[in-house]
Amino acid sequence: MACRLSMQNGQPRICGAPRAAEGFTLLELMVVIALIATLVGVAIPRIGASLVSDPTSKVSRWLINNINALKNEAVRKQKAYTLHIDLDRQRLWMTHEGMAPETEAAAEEKEAFQLPESVQFHSLLLPGQDPIQSGTAALNFSPKGYSDRALIRLTNDDDDRYTFWVEPFLARVARLDGFEEF
Repeated sequence: MACRLSMQNGQPRICGAPRAAEGFTLLELMVVIALIATLVGVAIPRIGASLVSDPTSKVSRWLINNINALKNEAVRKQKAYTLHIDLDRQRLWMTHEGMAPETEAAAEEKEAFQLPESVQFHSLLLPGQDPIQSGTAALNFSPKGYSDRALIRLTNDDDDRYTFWVEPFLARVARLDGFEEF
């Protein structure tokens, strides 16, 4: 068999000379993808579990999301809504005007959000009133788009303190570290 000189990509190529590497082999790509998948498979559950399992974060998400939803629903449906806070039983539930008494009782008993054991209400502050540390209090949301002004204070087993600041005319609830005052 005669060896011929040929041209490849503008360069002379001698017969039998190995070609230059032009990329990755399938095996190399499969190894890299397997390594990345292993790292992601190990890292994501750990990150996700810490975010989901933290009781304080769970309570924070519930408060912020539901207070914002109550403000929006009150305007959208043109009904007054109420967030009930039971500081003794450590739970929250929602009602709206026009609910039948038995539906309100069912909302309190069956649909209430129970705080995890490691998170507790400390107090609720309403303007011009002494701090409420026991009993049941209510935050009202008007169909005109405003709500009661309030500071909801929580603690957890790590002695961390949080304040959720509910402003009458702001759409968002602020979560602040520590106990705040008006």
